[in-house]
Amino acid sequence: MSRFPRPWILVLAMLAVAILTVPAEAQRESDRGRGGMMRGGFRRGGTIIMTVVASKSVKQRLDITSAQEAELEKIAEKQRADSEKRREEMRERFATMSDEERRAAFRKMWEEEGDTWREEAEKRSQDLKKQVVAVLSDEQNKKLRQIHAQILVQTRGPAALVMKPVVDYVGVEPKQIEDLQPILDESRDQMMKKIYREGGRGGSEEEREARRAKIREIRRKTTAKAREILTADQQAKVTELIQAERIELDRPQRRGSRDGFGGRGGVQ
Repeated sequence: MSRFPRPWILVLAMLAVAILTVPAEAQRESDRGRGGMMRGGFRRGGTIIMTVVASKSVKQRLDITSAQEAELEKIAEKQRADSEKRREEMRERFATMSDEERRAAFRKMWEEEGDTWREEAEKRSQDLKKQVVAVLSDEQNKKLRQIHAQILVQTRGPAALVMKPVVDYVGVEPKQIEDLQPILDESRDQMMKKIYREGGRGGSEEEREARRAKIREIRRKTTAKAREILTADQQAKVTELIQAERIELDRPQRRGSRDGFGGRGGVQ
């Protein structure tokens, strides 16, 4: 029998995730890099690089050799073992506490150790990324950077324009990022209002379709505003990423774009 009541199993699972990520508002502030750049979406570079490289279709595009695949699997196995160790340490930390004690301890721990978790997670991510990069050739790494940017643009839409892989590939400047951010914030807030504050996700099919239509209109306007900030060359690069053949990441749970560039989102 589990040592924890079921609700606390969920809490601990979320806590394990929190070690690698942070709450949305804190993430938006802490993930800003040069010029206000956000590393959202695939936030932790090393982890998502592993996910991308592990995809069968991506491996084929990169021409991953059997020797490279073996090396990548060793890296992934160590990552999984380290993650399980951290989860076990967290379970042990809460094992003897009552529900009320766990809640208080969780809040206190997050307040006191949250910054340290983020720093450690970022270091693990960068170390992991370096290991993957070292396994691949220069040409493979170049292709991987393009694939990473492509997946972000195709699944996250205009929001991808302030994410580091896309910023680097498209050449988005710090001032442009500053100009884009209010547009993306407004789009997100409008969508949240339509989805959660005006009837939630429920309602009749007619009501749901009405909400979907409003969201599509928000996406269309966001796309138009975002494109106005880009130069002609940058727009051409974004269009190239959008129109590239979609990549299956072996992650069927991935959903479509939330801020799509006017097209159907998702990794297909």
